[in-house]
Amino acid sequence: MAVVSLLECYIALGDTARARRLAASEPVNDGYYYLLCGKLFFALRKYDRAIESFGNAQTIRSAFKSNTLEEATYFWAKSLDKMYQLKPNSGNKRACFRAWQQFSKAFCPGSGKSRQCGEAAERLSFLRE
Repeated sequence: MAVVSLLECYIALGDTARARRLAASEPVNDGYYYLLCGKLFFALRKYDRAIESFGNAQTIRSAFKSNTLEEATYFWAKSLDKMYQLKPNSGNKRACFRAWQQFSKAFCPGSGKSRQCGEAAERLSFLRE
């Protein structure tokens, strides 16, 4: 769909104003669309909206890209981490820890050599303290 491609272009170009207007006016029930919206909200530091969008991206299939689950789960954990950093309370810490744990268990088998897996291991170690 043209809306998803256009949103992807606006985000890639850093045109958050146009991306935000498009996302507000043309909702599409697609996992990749929600992943893009989550990235937009993350860039705008609207972490509550990003968490919701990344959550949708994890559960709704995409007609555009089939491999969005890992990226959506990673950014979902990062968004919850940002919420915890902004409001360091026990509920946010617990949600953050669970999100990183979920990402790590699903996408970091064995030693998990990727940069994202290293970040997840580092955050989990910090949050256990």
